[in-house]
Amino acid sequence: MTIFYQKNWDKYCHTAFEEFTSNFYKDASNRLEYLPENASVYIDKIIKFNILNKYQKVEQLEKAFGRFDKRLSEKLLSRDSASSYFKAVEKNIDLLEEDFFRIFFLNFVKK
Repeated sequence: MTIFYQKNWDKYCHTAFEEFTSNFYKDASNRLEYLPENASVYIDKIIKFNILNKYQKVEQLEKAFGRFDKRLSEKLLSRDSASSYFKAVEKNIDLLEEDFFRIFFLNFVKK
């Protein structure tokens, strides 16, 4: 999850997160014309909506869950919603972060 990367960025990278994202956006913008159309559209949205800097606080996840719910069908929403999990995520954010780095991130770095 982006929130965990941003919070712990300095542990894994010598470049400040803000500098990294600024450089990424600049470099990606300069290369959009060379990418396949689907990739170009996707990267352009990441840049346009500043996705890499979007989720720095737990509270921002609540908004993200709400936006996710807007994409779910009525049938799925009648059974469950992403927003309904926010309180559990908020309450357990430290455990989720611990699991993220222990299970996902460290395995990713090893490869």
